[in-house]
Amino acid sequence: MLNIQAVEVLHELSGLPIQIMENDKIIHLFENKNFSPNPAYFIMKAALGTLHPVCHTITSEYYYAGMVRVNDSNIVTIIGPATSLEHDRKRAGTLLSAMGQSSSKLPDFLNWLNTIPSIEMMRFKSTLRMIDFLLNGECNRESVDTSYMPVDKKVLDSHIDLTSFEKYHHNKFENELSACIEFGRVEQAKDLLMISRNSKLKLPVRAKDAIRSIKNTYMYSTGILSRAAARGGLSADVVNSLSDYYLYKFETLNDYHSLYEMFINKVIDFAQRVSDHRYSLNQSPLARKISKLVGSHMYEKITPSMLSKKLDMDVSYLCRRFKADTGKTISTYVNEVKILEAQRLLKNSELSIFEISERLGFSAQNYFQSVFKKITGLTPVEFRNAN
Repeated sequence: MLNIQAVEVLHELSGLPIQIMENDKIIHLFENKNFSPNPAYFIMKAALGTLHPVCHTITSEYYYAGMVRVNDSNIVTIIGPATSLEHDRKRAGTLLSAMGQSSSKLPDFLNWLNTIPSIEMMRFKSTLRMIDFLLNGECNRESVDTSYMPVDKKVLDSHIDLTSFEKYHHNKFENELSACIEFGRVEQAKDLLMISRNSKLKLPVRAKDAIRSIKNTYMYSTGILSRAAARGGLSADVVNSLSDYYLYKFETLNDYHSLYEMFINKVIDFAQRVSDHRYSLNQSPLARKISKLVGSHMYEKITPSMLSKKLDMDVSYLCRRFKADTGKTISTYVNEVKILEAQRLLKNSELSIFEISERLGFSAQNYFQSVFKKITGLTPVEFRNAN
């Protein structure tokens, strides 16, 4: 007999949306607030065609959902969506678009997502096991990952070359993620993490010891990000404490998705702490807001009008307040931040001066070169040659 009351109690305890379906029709629905269609069904659609009794799927936006089949029936229970990350318009909009829904639904969708508590993958999988126990009396069935390359026997017995992954991870991400940490660019860090998840590169698996190889990769990255955080202004005590914490956590985890989730948390934690440090020193509340906006929109054309719209303030008042608080105009500040990023790109990338100028949203290469020389005393070419 289906234990509906127990499932309802579990929903009340976890806050996660739960759908009980029979022959693709909802027969019971538990959620804090209604939004139609519930994306969990969309996320699990491919998994519904499998025979797995308990499984989960993770999207490229790092939303996950799970499914538990009721033994000897056509009934399935779908749980989610859930995530351990903050909901933002970009990630939510990508999922909404993938579902074929209009962007006009985004505000309601975000409001609905924000009623769902944050939950880490390990706890989410424990919730699936609890539902399996409540509905089927099973307590030893692990959830099968149906969305990403699983670290299973087939993978462990294979010989996958690490070269392509390490070259991509170290060369491409090291500079970009380090910059996000050093300058406290939380949103850009999240974007880079999404790119890494969508990458077609294989997991760094060495035969017989896949998890050890993955741990080594993420532990190696801890040193890189720690040095970037120190350059961003975090004290040695804070950096060492964070580094020790994440090295310990990586050693305690033993499945790929938990390790990857911890890696995400580590990157965002470092970036957020540097952001809080950089933007709280000798700045008014308004200057801090503008500093964070400029950092988040580094690769766009930034104007006082654009900032005033995002802050819902009169542009003239905004400019006067910022000048009074900082002693410089918004345009001057934006240029200083962009030229600092240009210096990093000139030193650490092979992008041409035109590409850097275009990437940073300057209207023309000549104008970029003029601003660069005014701030640094060197032309971009002279700066690159000197570094």
